Amino acid sequence: MIKPLPKNQDGALLAQNKNDATILCVRRQNMNVSLFIKNDRLESIAADPGKERLKGMICIAKVMDIVPNIGAAFLRIRDNRTCYISMEELQPCFNLSRKEKKPVQGDNVLVQIVKEAAKGKEATASTKISLEGEFCVVTPGDGHLAYSHQLTDTVKKQIGKFFDENNFSVPEHISVVIRTAAGTVADFNLIRKELFDLITQLNDLMEQARMRTDYSVLKEPEEDWLAFLKKPEAAGCSRILTDDENLFHKIEMFCKENCPDLSDKIHFYQDKLVSLGVLFGVEGKLSEALNKKVWLKSGGFILIEHTEALTVIDVNSGKFDKKGEKEDTFFRVNMEAAEEIARQLILRNLSGIIIVDFINMKNKENNEKLVKFLEKLFQNDSNFARIVDVTKLGLMEITRKKTGKPLYEQLFCQSYEKRLEI
Repeated sequence: MIKPLPKNQDGALLAQNKNDATILCVRRQNMNVSLFIKNDRLESIAADPGKERLKGMICIAKVMDIVPNIGAAFLRIRDNRTCYISMEELQPCFNLSRKEKKPVQGDNVLVQIVKEAAKGKEATASTKISLEGEFCVVTPGDGHLAYSHQLTDTVKKQIGKFFDENNFSVPEHISVVIRTAAGTVADFNLIRKELFDLITQLNDLMEQARMRTDYSVLKEPEEDWLAFLKKPEAAGCSRILTDDENLFHKIEMFCKENCPDLSDKIHFYQDKLVSLGVLFGVEGKLSEALNKKVWLKSGGFILIEHTEALTVIDVNSGKFDKKGEKEDTFFRVNMEAAEEIARQLILRNLSGIIIVDFINMKNKENNEKLVKFLEKLFQNDSNFARIVDVTKLGLMEITRKKTGKPLYEQLFCQSYEKRLEI
């Protein structure tokens, strides 16, 4: 067990490492929340609203209704909750009620929840069961071995050669994808061990499914606030702090199994005079992350508005009063706004259709520079944000992959619209 920091060192720890990357794991309004803070600035958040969490859960669902007009079915899972599945995803081989027949109302099917309910839509399920590790993903399949497109041909050949030399082959009923992270591994035995463990887990899970009843859960969803510790930014943090003893022990166990390199960075904050949240100004940072108006260093600002269908972001020059040509002023504000928008998309977990109204610029070259700059910023986004088009009115259309709920729903466990009605 890692010894907690002495009480009188916690304040010094903050003062001496103000610009270090820190992960805080705290309890807030009956939720577990992880916050990634760098240079005293909140960069990303993961919150778990208790039983609301569904993504990743593998369970036996009952077909309640099939709607041919939309090519989909609605399933019932535990706690009398409903989820949506495309008929293309509803594969007969996962029908536990009748073999090799198209599922009908009342059948039990083995599914995995792949997307949380968001913006008034049901959670999304799939019969394509998968188990993910740090280096690979395994699914029921046909013995196929694939590699991430981001791995170089050299690394692919090295891993393939290692498997051949160690007489390892993918079982005929399993398919495997080697992930990008495998390219950073010095010892390929780590990949082989993880792959063996995942294949064993998948075999056990598929066997259990045949003997379980309606609404049984075979694999609980991984909690977001813990899964946060497996993200690339967590590996570069200086410390992981929590002032909750239960969370401290959970973090210890999770890191021991999933990311042992972080074990020495875990500390239990126990100064009762000043809470960890107060010490790092958590509430103030969260308030800023939910505010419609985001100020830029130049004096300009952006306004973020949410609707049921899309997110609208407006860029304004605000208090920017630097002398010079208007075109140069607008270009500087737009470039600064672009950097902040890329950050806000990640911080607030904004997804779907995003419309940005930048300040109009007459210079075509400046507009091209802005687009290229934003595209470069999006390369660091794991949720695949991309620019679709710039309309004749100068509105930039952006799409971003939906993964989980936006921040305002995570923290309030309800839609933005409902929160406004309270």
